[in-house]
Amino acid sequence: MSKTNDTIYKLDHILVGGLLLAGFVIWTEQAIDTTLTIRFLGVFGLLLTSFLLRLKRTVGYLKNGLGTLDLLLMAFCLWQIFSVLWATNTAEAFASGFRSIALFLSYLFFKVLLSSDHRWKVQLPFVVSLFSSLYLMLTWYGLIEIGQSSGLNAQTVYLLRYPTETKNLGSIFLMVSSVFHFQVFLAHNNWKKWYAVVNLLITLGTLFLFSTRGISVSFVAIGGVLFCVHFANRNLRFRWGIPVALGLMLLGAVHWFSSNQQKTIAAKSYVEKSVSGSKELDDKSSDHNYRSGSERIALWQKTFELIKQDPILGVGAGNWQIEYPRNGLEGLERAEFRVTSFKRPHNEALWILSETGIVGLLLFLMVLGLFFLRAWKGGPDNFVYIAGMVGFIAASMFDFPRERMEHTLLFALLLASVENVSTKLKIEKPLSKIIFSGLLLLAVAGIIVNYMRLDGERNYDKLRILKAQEKYSECIRYADKVENPFYTVDWINYPIAWFVGICHTYQGDFVAGEKEFIRAIELNPGNFHTHNNLGYCLAQQEQYDKAIPFFKNSLAINSNFEEARFNLAYSLIMKNEPMQALEVLSENITDTVKLNVYLVEAEKLLDSSIPCKPKGK
Repeated sequence: MSKTNDTIYKLDHILVGGLLLAGFVIWTEQAIDTTLTIRFLGVFGLLLTSFLLRLKRTVGYLKNGLGTLDLLLMAFCLWQIFSVLWATNTAEAFASGFRSIALFLSYLFFKVLLSSDHRWKVQLPFVVSLFSSLYLMLTWYGLIEIGQSSGLNAQTVYLLRYPTETKNLGSIFLMVSSVFHFQVFLAHNNWKKWYAVVNLLITLGTLFLFSTRGISVSFVAIGGVLFCVHFANRNLRFRWGIPVALGLMLLGAVHWFSSNQQKTIAAKSYVEKSVSGSKELDDKSSDHNYRSGSERIALWQKTFELIKQDPILGVGAGNWQIEYPRNGLEGLERAEFRVTSFKRPHNEALWILSETGIVGLLLFLMVLGLFFLRAWKGGPDNFVYIAGMVGFIAASMFDFPRERMEHTLLFALLLASVENVSTKLKIEKPLSKIIFSGLLLLAVAGIIVNYMRLDGERNYDKLRILKAQEKYSECIRYADKVENPFYTVDWINYPIAWFVGICHTYQGDFVAGEKEFIRAIELNPGNFHTHNNLGYCLAQQEQYDKAIPFFKNSLAINSNFEEARFNLAYSLIMKNEPMQALEVLSENITDTVKLNVYLVEAEKLLDSSIPCKPKGK
């Protein structure tokens, strides 16, 4: 190997390390105050720099090495961008689409490295193992810090906000990275082997502490695939294959039993505290454990209904979170009774199908199918990548790892690492430059979009403070700094227009509030608060006929929303329709004091033809 090639190889080490470090820093959220979408900004920048530094090599790969898998993955990512055309909220569609572009650029970057220098086939698993060590160190630092007061248990895990953010997604990253530890163990006979063993043992211990049942399914799936592959393909066999396969299936069963035990204890704790009458539970982990399983099933059911309404094209990338309340919030207790929402349906296949339709799902399945076909035709080293992908897919049926940058990098690396045995497509030089230029333009567009969203997020915090301080005029003026073409809805699905409408309402300007709430419903038709707010503004203008449909829309989304029920009853009373009002108030209502006020007013109308305006809203 020439000195020039060695120099390039060393520079590649810096680029790869920088890429993973950028993903790691953004993931920890300790260097950048950001939400999920903004994590991709730094990685986009580094990818763009990497491609510029490797311009000739990237163009050369696009000209001589571009394969069918590359084209399918590119088509899937571009289809998500294209879904902006039919999405309800284009700002969310753009943001989600550019996350998919981050996936393709990451994949292309790894593929160019592997095709230009085969030494990276051995180096990349070790680099990922190092990266995973940092993940483990920060995770355990947080666990030990919190555990000093509460002990290392389920509550500790749920209280650990950073760096895992959620134990499910942290578990998926650790589980997939453990495959790379195993690859390092197989490929080396020096200190790296034992380094990988230590990493593997600590990872398994952490996974048992996290007790994520999706990981149990992943272990069993990996073990089952390993067992079948060992007998079906000699090329993929390796020493101790059968014992490892059986061990993984046993490990999955033990992990499932252990996880269920913790869930049972947590659910029992939650029920006992609920019966005791405590309004706010101290043990947040018990609260979450009790709900998570039933809420996932409810989310899947509502996603199926959403798919039936838009089966071919879907609702647009990033728009599931906007559209899923179409079918009501029953069964989603946190969305019904708290100021919160759900970002994803916790199932990869349903997520893709609901947002990008049958076309998007078919493209994604073709990518996975070709990946497994290429891996099947390769050597024994490819099995670890098969195992990683099987585990990733199994866990993805219960969560949404591709939204996180660290998971996206692992997924891209898995796709790029299998031996390319497909027929290479030769592209003429002008066309290869066009493709590369298009990718760069998309990367630049992604940086711009995500920067504007970052700017919106930063200003949004100030907007909330102004609203909480009841500085409504300042809040209205400041909203122009918050909202931009790519940031229209906050992280819990409240349009910025809703904040402006609320401020106008508090100031008594119901006409201005009505205009803002109309726009807020256009941006997010699934927010039941906004429908109720618009109806309230209309009712205050004595436009009861116009207000009633919006109160009904709010109740159609959330039948337990008592404020909309009282507002609907008020409007019916003001229209001199007491029987309909009594019917609305016949549902189970917890606010008995307010209920009695409205019942009295409705009964007065039944006894007298003179309408009486009720007290309160």
